[in-house]
Amino acid sequence: MFDAVALGRLIKSTRAAQGLTQGDLAAAALGSPERKGDISRLENARTGNPQEQTVQRVAAALALPPAEIDATRVAPGNRPSRVEIDALIAERDALQAELELRRSLVVALAYTRARVTTSDFDAALAALDAALLARGASDAAPAGGSFEEAAASALATSAAQRDTGDVDGARMTLITARDAAEDGLDDLLTALGDLETEAGDLDAAAAAQVRRARLDVDAEAPLIELLRDEIAEAREQGTSQGLALAEALCRQTLPLCQTAEDHSAVLIDHGLILRALGRVQQDEAMLSQAVAALEAAIEDISAEDTPDLWAEVHVALGRTLLRLGEANEDIAMLGQAANAYQSATRVWTRDAAPAPWAQVQTHLANLCRLQTELSGNRAIRTEGLRHSLDAIAVLETLENPEALAEAQTVRAALSAL
Repeated sequence: MFDAVALGRLIKSTRAAQGLTQGDLAAAALGSPERKGDISRLENARTGNPQEQTVQRVAAALALPPAEIDATRVAPGNRPSRVEIDALIAERDALQAELELRRSLVVALAYTRARVTTSDFDAALAALDAALLARGASDAAPAGGSFEEAAASALATSAAQRDTGDVDGARMTLITARDAAEDGLDDLLTALGDLETEAGDLDAAAAAQVRRARLDVDAEAPLIELLRDEIAEAREQGTSQGLALAEALCRQTLPLCQTAEDHSAVLIDHGLILRALGRVQQDEAMLSQAVAALEAAIEDISAEDTPDLWAEVHVALGRTLLRLGEANEDIAMLGQAANAYQSATRVWTRDAAPAPWAQVQTHLANLCRLQTELSGNRAIRTEGLRHSLDAIAVLETLENPEALAEAQTVRAALSAL
């Protein structure tokens, strides 16, 4: 067994001293310059345990004395077990995969910055490097170094520790490098999300946030919970762009839900966000999507298990149908809104939940007003007056400032009729 790091250094220094390229050495030792990748892996200690036959062929091509090759061997007693080797190889492969992802992200970020601020890709890449340093992403790399250098250094150090029998030290080296890489990746994904948002590509921005959330997943912070926090944060920005980002996050979160509870919760989020976005942008197609999302959520919940949530979703559905019905002068859709409101009163009864029940009565009164305007049916107007009076009667008994203010508002609307 060889000390892969020591052997690699010996081969690399000897090749360089002889003025040979890796392709030259591959042709001489392995029969083809196309096998220069094998030479590269051997020189950089990325072959696990180098094969004796390969080492001897390379040594012969370089005219290396046997004593120098033997000096890179490791005593058999220091050889780690197969299980330990496999575990370390798995750690190494994971770190290499993370490194490849990081390279892709850096390029993607640079292209995004170029699209936003300049047509010069090189200038964009330089600006991105400066931005990443300012964000502290360089903390994951050694001073003056890069992520690639940090990963390569960790892999080489771990291989040397493994080959000398220090398996625990090798594992800790890789674990430390992995944790540093995750911290740096979090910064990169944050930067990518910000840049994609600036560029107006909210689907790409949402994808970056989903990737970032995956880094933070643990037993105490499940993925869907983390993503719903991201959705709420975007929604609370109170802007059209914030709502659009929240909507994109909902779409990308729904396929990740593993339980009916998570699925219904995200569906409700999606429906409410679509409703708000449809109102802001005056987009009837979004309002229709909101109706579909809320109706799908209702199929996942029940009045028995989550009565308040069930009623809240029905009220949201009723309000969305009312807006669509008003925009299209659709009496049938207004009837569907009435059914949704009435469903809410199955659990929000006058006695059990007087405040929300009264609120539903005001919604029904507004609905009746619209139905009267469209149909000319004065009987519906009378029904609306009854809903208003019922709401006032209950609100005035609650004896709190908010309820009394609401009662005055309803009374003023009633007087205007």
